[in-house]
Amino acid sequence: MLDALMAHFHRLERILRRRGQSREDAEDLIQETFLRVKQYLDKGNEIREPEAYQDDALYDDAKVRRFFPPPVLDRRRASQWTPSDERYTRAQAAAALAIARAGGEVCVGSHGNFAGVGFHWNLRAMQEGGWQPMEALRAATMCGARGMGLAQDIGSLEPAKLADLLVLNANPLEDLRHSAALRYVIKNGFVYEADTLRMIWPEVREAPRFWW
Repeated sequence: MLDALMAHFHRLERILRRRGQSREDAEDLIQETFLRVKQYLDKGNEIREPEAYQDDALYDDAKVRRFFPPPVLDRRRASQWTPSDERYTRAQAAAALAIARAGGEVCVGSHGNFAGVGFHWNLRAMQEGGWQPMEALRAATMCGARGMGLAQDIGSLEPAKLADLLVLNANPLEDLRHSAALRYVIKNGFVYEADTLRMIWPEVREAPRFWW
């Protein structure tokens, strides 16, 4: 990790602490160089993802069952279990928070392991690690846009930027779990129902049917 930082890599992927072991040398260097860190808080067997797979409510969620094939859900249910003493969500999220508050940039990513849902798991993990909701939401939006060099077009709602956005039923500033309380998705000038992806504006159009 330190070799990558010293070689002037501008972005680093993955966590900075594993199993409670501090990497303060790397954290200090990132803070001093303002490196952008894409902090995956749910990757593999390290943190959030296995815990989320152990939640029975995941498999009863109507939206999850609509957008994921049953065989995929069955495999997730059958193969994931993490003992409580091997869960390091808070420590890793807290390490990322220390970097962010010292001036570094920490972005959110979910690696596509559980498409759509994984990103929200990351936000919840950040909340558990001490992030304030607005801090986490900025990391999930504006930081990524800057990291990709697209901040002039996306990442925040401002005049002349692309108006792709999500409309929620609840306020994520009260609880980051509300980030998944989606009502509408607005993309490229089209408005979709979040639960079904049925287009409702500028015309009504049913979403394509999945094979399952």
